[in-house]
Amino acid sequence: MWKCFWDWLATLPPGSASFVGTLTGSSLGLVALLLGALFNARLNRKRDDALREADRIALASALHAELSGLHRSFVENAQHLIDYPPADDGGFVVPNPTIRIFPEMLPKIGLLQTETIKAVMGAYILTEQYHYN
Repeated sequence: MWKCFWDWLATLPPGSASFVGTLTGSSLGLVALLLGALFNARLNRKRDDALREADRIALASALHAELSGLHRSFVENAQHLIDYPPADDGGFVVPNPTIRIFPEMLPKIGLLQTETIKAVMGAYILTEQYHYN
């Protein structure tokens, strides 16, 4: 088969041979360019996945830290009410839970899994109810 191709190529006039050479070189260049673009896309995708994973871990850590602090505050308040019951008038001081991290991280909440989002939102809703009741 290749022998027939080379025989055919040898019988072409010089202008045609030049055209076939240019066409072959261009085709190889196009294939190389496409392979390079695909490899670059793969590298970009891996880098983006790594950045997204780092953002997810940072988001989870920040929300865990804030919720842990709120939990500690609520437990300490409950213990204080047990140790020092309210006066006869029934009044007692309610601490003001400060939520600072969650509003800043809300745009990235989609990085977490659905069940985690539900749990986090539930915790913040309970915190808001505690604060306003």
